[in-house]
Amino acid sequence: MRKKSWISLTAFLAAILMLNSAAAVMPVYAEEAVVATAITQETETYSGTCGENATWTYDKSTKTLTISGTGSVETYVQSGVAIKTPQWLAIEGYMAKHVVINEGITSVGDGFVDFCFGYGSGNEERTLQVAKSVTEMDLGLLPTSTAYQNVTFYGTVGSWFYDQTYRSNRFIDIETGKLQRVPTSGVYTDGAEWNYDTETKTLVISGNGKITDAEFTGDFGYTEKAEKVIIGKDVILPEDKLDSNGENTFLLGLLGDATTENGMAVYLYHDSDADTAYQKIIADRVAKGWTEEEVRKAYPATYLDATPLCGDVNLDGRVDITDAVLLSKAVSGRGGVNDVQKSAMDCDGDGEISSNDATTLMQFLVHAVDSLPVK
Repeated sequence: MRKKSWISLTAFLAAILMLNSAAAVMPVYAEEAVVATAITQETETYSGTCGENATWTYDKSTKTLTISGTGSVETYVQSGVAIKTPQWLAIEGYMAKHVVINEGITSVGDGFVDFCFGYGSGNEERTLQVAKSVTEMDLGLLPTSTAYQNVTFYGTVGSWFYDQTYRSNRFIDIETGKLQRVPTSGVYTDGAEWNYDTETKTLVISGNGKITDAEFTGDFGYTEKAEKVIIGKDVILPEDKLDSNGENTFLLGLLGDATTENGMAVYLYHDSDADTAYQKIIADRVAKGWTEEEVRKAYPATYLDATPLCGDVNLDGRVDITDAVLLSKAVSGRGGVNDVQKSAMDCDGDGEISSNDATTLMQFLVHAVDSLPVK
């Protein structure tokens, strides 16, 4: 059994790493922490337990940590506080390049990912491979921290994967070898829905309920990617995003400022929560000496009718080839649309949405038919 003289050194290295990652937490080194036992000094292979029926092995020559067994890997962090030290951190010079979670493991406790590679592994290329049997896992700081910018994740698409923040393009589907794709639709906590079209860079928020800034901007960063945002009539904006003047900073962030060209095209409805917030922004600036025209030019927003123009699938107030593309994708199951968009898709007027509507819309665009819906 090795001595525990490693504790002070490991804690020092931990401090260095954690200072470079603002969201990280300092691990707690309990006196009862178990020091890993070398199986063979020749190969420098170590092993231990990490759950009731889960074990780990570490091959120092290949710098590979492997998790095997069944059931759950134990939790190392709760509510942002480290509660237990993984046994492998007791290995002198521990620094994994490859972490493998084998088939049979079903869940991985919080804190595992933030501790599995060790401390100070820096800019080395590293991999994290997760078996399909894992249905619950927290990736910790992996998707967002620069400390993990050179980690490639190999795994399968599970709900736990989509529930987290992903800004990296280094998440590979282990079965297909292709890049994982973040979801393009979802439901907010209070019932509102969203879908994002990557080709047109259009984000549509619909349904009836509240959204939160964290759900909207944190999970997938679409407010940074979108060029157009459509806010449904019954959507409630984040209520905790009001400045000292009572203006909704969430909506302000979407509108941007035309003078700095950092906004996006915002579409909303009269008599909606977004409309109320928009009118507040206008009124406050008029009170400061702006003209209403100046405000609307600096913070432009377009109002949509509750019943959109037939064929205007992207709800931008006109019918063009972009609508034909969106309609074709929707009827083939390759793109999500909300109820408002669906109401603009029945181009042949038969009361159903089908490929015939896409054909009819194309006929309209080349002037083969005079109006929509076809009568």
